[in-house]
Amino acid sequence: MTAHLLTLATIGLIHLLAVMSPGPSFLVTARTAVARSRADGIKVALGLGAGSIVWSAAALLGLNILFREFHWLFVGMKVAGALFLLWIAYQIFRHADDPIELEQGAKLERVRGPLLHGFLTQISNPKVVVFFGSIFVAMLPGAAPVWMIVALIVMVTVNEVAWYSLVSLFFGSQPVRRVYLVAKRWIDRVTGVFLGLLGLRLLWRAGDPAQDLVGLALGATRDVAEIAGERGSRAARICAIKADIVQNLDGDVTAAALSSRHRISPRYIRKLFAGENLSLSKFVLRQRLARVHRMLTDPRYADRTIADIALAAGFNDLSTFNRQFRRRFGVTPSDVRHRAQ
Repeated sequence: MTAHLLTLATIGLIHLLAVMSPGPSFLVTARTAVARSRADGIKVALGLGAGSIVWSAAALLGLNILFREFHWLFVGMKVAGALFLLWIAYQIFRHADDPIELEQGAKLERVRGPLLHGFLTQISNPKVVVFFGSIFVAMLPGAAPVWMIVALIVMVTVNEVAWYSLVSLFFGSQPVRRVYLVAKRWIDRVTGVFLGLLGLRLLWRAGDPAQDLVGLALGATRDVAEIAGERGSRAARICAIKADIVQNLDGDVTAAALSSRHRISPRYIRKLFAGENLSLSKFVLRQRLARVHRMLTDPRYADRTIADIALAAGFNDLSTFNRQFRRRFGVTPSDVRHRAQ
């Protein structure tokens, strides 16, 4: 729980710093406050918050589904997320001295409803979803709990609405506006340095898992585990173990069997999964359910009974299988097969 809260706080700080750096959303809010009123500026902030809900939910839920099935994609996008964060840091630092033109385009803010204008501004900006995706992937655990996903959506939305509401209130005052414009270069420079250092740290931490996944993609599961053992890479070890489990779902994937194949203790295997806020049994269950789901929707297995498919995926108790399947997917196995036909 403490690790999750620390991760949430870190993501919240990073997002807030990025929000504070002037961009399209900042300009739209400030111009509206200058050209119309502070109240309309706050409406723009609410529209931006609504857009953040859409993009952050899409990034979190969509990526979460993909990463449950493809762990290699999770590690690959961690690297991409760190690189994107470095690019954002460079751009913020590079443009720290650029002036902000508030009067230019102010008339445009007069012709649209401020709430809709804010929402459309956020939705039409592809960098928003890329930023959310990169930060979430780079910092979240592979299996983030539901409460953490909900908390993140709420947090980034509150960040957007609170900051841009303050922008609207402050930029309605000439003295405050003047102070911010003078301090802008230092705000951007500090933000750029902070995000740059974080990006380097994330890239460094993602390096070893990325190399190990290349080996996994070539089928060298045991070799990867041995290499990881020599250099102490926890991420590579768990990738190798997960690949082993996926390949042997219908066989013995207990902690004892895995420890024998990978030459590490059962306790350490459980510790590796606990580091991702996931138990070994839960991971095995999810993979088995995912395999059954794929087979039920695959025409090649249309002649096999649901019981045969469940047994082939490693389920020995059909009542437990049916209960877990419905809990995981919200429908029965028969419903899934019927919809696929």
